[in-house]
Amino acid sequence: PASSPAPPMYNRQRPPPPASPFGLHSSSSPAMSASNPWGEPGKADKAVYEQEMELTMERESDRNIAALREKVARMRGVGEAVFIEVERSNQIMDNLNQDMLGAGFSLSGTMEKLKNLQNTTSSRHMCYLILFVVFLFLILYYFIAR
Repeated sequence: PASSPAPPMYNRQRPPPPASPFGLHSSSSPAMSASNPWGEPGKADKAVYEQEMELTMERESDRNIAALREKVARMRGVGEAVFIEVERSNQIMDNLNQDMLGAGFSLSGTMEKLKNLQNTTSSRHMCYLILFVVFLFLILYYFIAR
C-alpha cells in the first residue's frame, strides 16, 4: 500500500549524547548503556573533568586569597590606628609627668621656705602675725555688727 517500509537500522544515526552536567564536552562520544544514560566517561572526559575541577579550585583559591588580603589590609589599618593612638597617649603622659615634676619641685621649694620661716625665731614675725589676726577679727566684727 501507501506506506513505505522503515529504513534499515544500520542507516540510522545515533543521537548525540546529552550535555554534561558541568558543561563539559568531550571529543570522544561515550558508549551508551541502558543502566547509565550519560555513558561511561572516557579518558578524554576524565582529563577535561580534572582540568575543570582544577580551574574551579584555582578560582576558589583566588577568591579566598582576595578576601584574606582585604582582611589583612583592614587589620593593618586597625594596627596603624592603634599605634597612632598609643603614641599620642604616650606623649600626653610624658607631658603630664613633666607638669607633675614641675609642681613637685614648686611644692618642695615652698615647703623649704616654710621650714626656714618656722626655724626663724624672730619676734617681729610673730608680732606681724598677731596684728594681722586682730585686724582680721576687727574687720569681721565691723561687717557683722552693721
